[in-house]
Amino acid sequence: MRKASKISLGLVFLIGCLLLIGLVPPVADQINRQAIRLLSADNPEAARLLFGYLHALGNGDATNNLGVLYLRGLGVARDRKKAIAFFEEAVAKEVVQARYNLVWTMPNRFKTPEAIVERQLSLLEENVALGDIPSHVLFADRLYYVNREKFVPNRVARKLGVLEIAARTGDPDYIYQYGEELELRAFKRDDAEMMARALRAYRSAYDRGNIRGAEALGSARSVAEWNTVPSREEILGKSEAEWTLIAAEGGSITAKCRHGGRRFDWIGEQDEMFADPLALREMVDRYLAQENPTPWTTSIAYLEECAAAERLRFPPNPPFGDTALYAIKIRGTVPSLFTSPLWANYHLGQLYALGIHVERDTAKAIAYFRKGDISDAEAWIDFLSTPSEVAQ
Repeated sequence: MRKASKISLGLVFLIGCLLLIGLVPPVADQINRQAIRLLSADNPEAARLLFGYLHALGNGDATNNLGVLYLRGLGVARDRKKAIAFFEEAVAKEVVQARYNLVWTMPNRFKTPEAIVERQLSLLEENVALGDIPSHVLFADRLYYVNREKFVPNRVARKLGVLEIAARTGDPDYIYQYGEELELRAFKRDDAEMMARALRAYRSAYDRGNIRGAEALGSARSVAEWNTVPSREEILGKSEAEWTLIAAEGGSITAKCRHGGRRFDWIGEQDEMFADPLALREMVDRYLAQENPTPWTTSIAYLEECAAAERLRFPPNPPFGDTALYAIKIRGTVPSLFTSPLWANYHLGQLYALGIHVERDTAKAIAYFRKGDISDAEAWIDFLSTPSEVAQ
């Protein structure tokens, strides 16, 4: 046999072996895991090559994983249409994670077309029936709008039920989301027992490393009558201000805004203050004499961070999974900044206007008031422009 023929036969044999290896499920699982490790090690290009090899052999997990790369723009240009095509192909092969990912790409609004709502809930119901925990949480997320009751009877009870199952896994993000839903339902029903469960869930989430649990404990809503044991205070174990400070120290910008706002919102109605500058000066002196365990420099620094904040910054949320990837993890709602930066600038204007824990600086105060476009900021500016006994 000629040498060229031997080489050709060798290549055919090698390719055949590779095909057989790729088609053997345990081996394909190992290749997918190795590709996912490469992705986690910030080498998405190498991961894509391995996923692509398995996809060419018809492996559904790899097909799904390619969809995740295109959806998130990892090692490839972001391409939502291509990602959806991969997810659809993997769904046809009964890949659980592909159903989850496909639903994630679908719109989720009150007026989402019914056919889309019905399909995404149907896909998730399949996964929930199989015990897939991330799908429990996404299913709860897709039951947010009240008109989903048409497709899922007892929508609220189902939502609580799937979140409770997810929370039992001990995942702090899922425990936190269970607490969120409990708090909402407890507030609407004025149910102290359910609110107690919500607070316990938040504490559990915090104890397991979720700083948002602390923030939630610092701002949890109340019920009209606490008619259960133990008391709200006993469950909290700390004051709401202390929990907010813990969250602020943990890096939450919204907690920093809340802490600074709470500490410096003591200044009363401006019309009364401007009418009696001496009374205002006396109020400031009494305030400065008060003791507080948190250093003023810390509170002012948090207020300055809040004043400069333009948008929330979220921690990384990479794809996750064993042999097949989930594109993203559902982590629950995040407190919004809303008008907090405006109020932070406003409060800083007050501090510099009155010389509270900072050196009095009228120009800096006016600059902060102009950034904090609150209704009576102009009144403060006029007040500062007029000689008064406060400024003496």
